[in-house]
Amino acid sequence: MFYRNNIKTKKSISKTITFNTFSENINAKDKTVNAENSTMSYNYENQRGLLETGIGFETLALPIEDGSSQKRIIKIFNETEVRKIWHYKYYDHINKRTVNKVIFYNIDGRLSVFVLFSYDDYTYIIDKIEPFDDLPLGLNYCIEGEDFMLFFSGNGLCVYSTHRLPMFNEDCPKLVAFCKIYDYLFLIPDGDRNSILYTSNLSPLALNSTLNSIDLTSNCGRLNSLINLDDYLFIFRDYGISKLSKYGSSENFSISDLYLSSTKIFGDTVIVCGNVVIFFGQGGIYSFNGSSVTKFDLNLESLLENTVNEFASACYFKGKYYLACRLNFNDDKQVGCENTEDFKNNAIIILDLENKKLNITRGVDISSLLSLNSGSLNTILATFYGDYSKKIGVLNNCGQLFGTDLNSEWRSSMLDLNQPEKRKIIKKIIIQTEYDCVVKIKSDLEEKSISIQGSNKVKVINTSIKAKSFQVIISSVGKSKISFLNLKVDIYE
Repeated sequence: MFYRNNIKTKKSISKTITFNTFSENINAKDKTVNAENSTMSYNYENQRGLLETGIGFETLALPIEDGSSQKRIIKIFNETEVRKIWHYKYYDHINKRTVNKVIFYNIDGRLSVFVLFSYDDYTYIIDKIEPFDDLPLGLNYCIEGEDFMLFFSGNGLCVYSTHRLPMFNEDCPKLVAFCKIYDYLFLIPDGDRNSILYTSNLSPLALNSTLNSIDLTSNCGRLNSLINLDDYLFIFRDYGISKLSKYGSSENFSISDLYLSSTKIFGDTVIVCGNVVIFFGQGGIYSFNGSSVTKFDLNLESLLENTVNEFASACYFKGKYYLACRLNFNDDKQVGCENTEDFKNNAIIILDLENKKLNITRGVDISSLLSLNSGSLNTILATFYGDYSKKIGVLNNCGQLFGTDLNSEWRSSMLDLNQPEKRKIIKKIIIQTEYDCVVKIKSDLEEKSISIQGSNKVKVINTSIKAKSFQVIISSVGKSKISFLNLKVDIYE
């Protein structure tokens, strides 16, 4: 005799979640999953839709000649801490050639120098210049056809070149910003950050504190940067942007306020990037085209909560804006420099200005960035606070900081397949990764981490993880290349 089985089994529907780009599009076959973006990604490069090895820095090595593959490692004389670097490019009238050097400021107040293309691997202190009392403002400037480096500090002005003794102007005030436009020099003095000095005498050796002055006191705060954009002078302040215009043949200037910010603008992040100015404020990253300001929609607000960014700095390189800053990652992890208590910056944001996508590098405490473009050498140099303060690093896609691997992580947003009340079981993880990684499924019911060995084959891992909603977290150390990830999920009625 046969008896009918009256026990009802729960029906399920199988879905596949496909992570196509790891940054924007997370779709399920036949149905859109309730997840638009990753909630966090750091130390991965994901511009191509893959999770690949992110940027890092290695010990500075430079070609012996322009275009040569033979390099020499640059040795810092006396191993002093480095705070700032400048590119000094000048035409050598004696030898009839262009020379490229890097000058850097040591924490002891001295300036040191090395040549980009040379057999010499040592840096040399510029012994003809006495130590500065504070970090100077440094920039290239041409005087009567000769290229110099100008250094403004509390000691006054120092004018440096290779083939003559340094010249000094002790009457020159310490400056925050310097700009030549309309055949005038415009200056922001460090002592009075509410006015601009100007002069028609284009020789910096004639600068002094008795120059003509324009009072700019307003509720926009202190003056921080002067930018020449399309032959107009723009003044970046703590909380706004003003424009200075000249009309007529005499000293007739007008000032107009163009932008008032509700959050602070950080002066060292104001960078001309092609035909726009990009800058960083406590509210995010912004673009200024000469008339209006646009905020990039990057969802950085939570990362900027309760942060102090007085040490933020930036540079522009190959269509990307590189920003060294401090972010709040809102977790209990300590990556790289975060293992120390006194780090000032802990992240680099790399914003591609064409596609508006960004990558974040975490655990790097940068004190200054330099975009270096000279002949065949196109890269970024950096100086550091903390453990690497005695080094100059060169940017590389190595996923390391001077040989130490950086931890990487990518997190999806919470997924419920638009059915938050239904029980689900994640049955399979399908992934292709060339290097070792860990995939963690963190659900409202349980959590499981799976270590996956790298190979050139697709891996299928059987799981049985219960959830109503869940998050996918991928992590790795050092090199990475994850090309896709699928999850097979059963949804129960």
